[in-house]
Amino acid sequence: AKAGAKFRHNSGELVLEDGEAVKGIEVDIIGDEGLWSATEEFKVILRNPTGCTLGNYLHTCRVKILDGDAFPSNKYQELMGQQGVEAIKNI
Repeated sequence: AKAGAKFRHNSGELVLEDGEAVKGIEVDIIGDEGLWSATEEFKVILRNPTGCTLGNYLHTCRVKILDGDAFPSNKYQELMGQQGVEAIKNI
C-alpha cells in the first residue's frame, strides 16, 4: 500500500511501560470508495529501542489492509447479506 493513497503516513514514539507486552497504534485508512480492492500491506518498523532488545526479527511488522467491500462493488451487498450467494443467481 502506498502512504497517502491507502493510509496516512504516521511516525512517533511508542512507549511500553514496565510489565506491558502489547501496545497498539492507530493508522488512518483512506481512499475507500465503496469498490472492492485487493488486499494491500505496509510495514511498521521499530527503531532505536531503549531499555530493551527487539531481537533479530521483532523490529518489523507487516500490516495488511483487508477490504470489507463486496466484489466488484457494494451494489448487491445488502441482498447477499440477506440471501447469501444464491441471491446472485437471480440478478
